[in-house]
Amino acid sequence: MVSQDSVQTTILFFFYSFLNDDLAIAASAKTLQRWRRILKSRGAEDLADMVRLSFAVWKKSKKTNVPVAFESQICNSEIMGSLAGWRDFKKQSTDEEFLTVLWSTVLKVPEEKIARGLNISVGTVRYRLGKGLKKLGDLLESPYA
Repeated sequence: MVSQDSVQTTILFFFYSFLNDDLAIAASAKTLQRWRRILKSRGAEDLADMVRLSFAVWKKSKKTNVPVAFESQICNSEIMGSLAGWRDFKKQSTDEEFLTVLWSTVLKVPEEKIARGLNISVGTVRYRLGKGLKKLGDLLESPYA
């Protein structure tokens, strides 16, 4: 069975990556359904599987991404208003930088699990994370952000 923490992490991953409730809910459901099948055969949760599955669903779903609605059922309007810097970061960073910052910094997925889930080295994860955090920091420090 998928833990409550894993369900929450999956939903938050898709919300923050798409900033679109409907797309986040649909992608989360698809990912969790696939993850349940894996757990039946393996028995134990592994965050690397969550990263791998959510990335695969994200790649397929991002083609249909539309801008976020003004009202969100997942987040209240105060939170939505504070996501302006995050939206700018999403626009100005590469997908790799954006997703690595999301998994590592926001969702607290260990770098080793991200690396295994994406089949890349930990050094590559750290490089993407460093570049992404620099861009995000520059955006948040900018007086025009």
